[in-house]
Amino acid sequence: MTKNLSFWESIKILENYGIEIVPTILVNDAESAIRFAKKVGFPLVAKVSSPDIVHKSDVGGVVVNIVDEIELINAIESIRKNVKERLPNAKIEGIVLQKMVKGTEIIIGGIVDPTFGTCVSFGSGGILTEIYEDVSFRVVPITRKDAKEMIQETKIYKVLRGYRNIPKANINSLVSLLLKVSKLMEKMSEIKELDLNPVFATPEKALVADVRIIVE
Repeated sequence: MTKNLSFWESIKILENYGIEIVPTILVNDAESAIRFAKKVGFPLVAKVSSPDIVHKSDVGGVVVNIVDEIELINAIESIRKNVKERLPNAKIEGIVLQKMVKGTEIIIGGIVDPTFGTCVSFGSGGILTEIYEDVSFRVVPITRKDAKEMIQETKIYKVLRGYRNIPKANINSLVSLLLKVSKLMEKMSEIKELDLNPVFATPEKALVADVRIIVE
């Protein structure tokens, strides 16, 4: 039987493998939320953490571009209200707050294929991932050479190298992230599917903003 891990459970797995996340906290009260905002600064993103919710946006479980404390409190209340109305039986662990980050959106994934076995993928990220179908695959474990080739095989690679007013991304950081995901998928055989989307590729580093993990 498969199980969808909550966002917060998934984050903890990534951290165990040295995968860097955008500044993130799980809160259940306004005081903790405000303390986090003062520490990292605005703007912020708020999203529900629940093992019963796969697509958070579909149930009103995400608010972006929160710019002050009033909007922050309103966002938390709004998310809880939306989820309760649309999925009244969903277990809510809390509200995840994240610092908003800008960069080229990438998706990195892992899947257990019935034919090829455990694979990792790299491609264009964001909400239009399935439309672009810009993705490359390799069977794990992958080498640094494999990771570089995966990135270079995609259309988004031209953007990652710097395009017009879009700054060049740190390719070595993306290579390192792919290697860590390969190791995670190799070592944790109970993971049947993993999606890091979006990963923000910036000139300094690659930062994971959202994750979905399905285990068996």
